[in-house]
Amino acid sequence: MLTTVITLVVYSCLPIHGVVELGVALQLLVCVVAFLVVVGRQARAIVVADQPHLRAAEAVVAAIVVLIAMFGYVYLLLSAAEPVSFTEPLNRPDGVYIAVTVVATVGFGDIAPVSTMARMAVTVQMVLDLAVIGVIVRVLFGAAQRGMAKKSSAGEDANEVSEP
Repeated sequence: MLTTVITLVVYSCLPIHGVVELGVALQLLVCVVAFLVVVGRQARAIVVADQPHLRAAEAVVAAIVVLIAMFGYVYLLLSAAEPVSFTEPLNRPDGVYIAVTVVATVGFGDIAPVSTMARMAVTVQMVLDLAVIGVIVRVLFGAAQRGMAKKSSAGEDANEVSEP
């Protein structure tokens, strides 16, 4: 829950003007690297958690929230840099809206990427969405299994020590 709140606050406060000049492609790369760092940290936290399966479920939700906010921001930057990137100019809620419609694969068609850069950003999100569903869920729940195995072996070690 804390990750979700922090992510949404950061999304709401990130600057748009001044950042666009750095280039949207560079911003997208920075966001993808940051996302991978978040997922890596979550995987390490799962292994040492008291309840690894619960921690893994929380990590999956956090990864999806970060992914949505990250792409919402990228779409917002694209729209600010080139208003014709989408079928209509985007504001912050619109950025989140289109990111969620891509994750959910519903594609209402009311907001669609028009420019090549916008289509590439949406394509990157689609690929990362598949990674979240497949690879990241597997990695996070694998970390939960390792955590459970570690916890059960620690319990067995404690039982062996207490026996005469």
